[in-house]
Amino acid sequence: MGINGNGDFHIGDRVVYPNHGVGIVEQIGSRTMGEQVEKYYLLNIKSSNLKVTIPFHSVIAVGLRRVVKNGEIQKILDLSFRRRE
Repeated sequence: MGINGNGDFHIGDRVVYPNHGVGIVEQIGSRTMGEQVEKYYLLNIKSSNLKVTIPFHSVIAVGLRRVVKNGEIQKILDLSFRRRE
């Protein structure tokens, strides 16, 4: 996901929605509210089967992000420790 929230997630992507957990992007859609068209993601939160709609413009504000893969965690930690030295 780019940090600009321009719709870089795709259907089937696993994402983290803070305070709710891991979800799957089930749908990318749009709806009209007044004269504005708003794009959104429909997530299925795996732990509770909750359906959550996140407007594209709110992605950064709610902290929606990709699930970090196991191999990437060590790279992140290594980089973090190198910066502290």
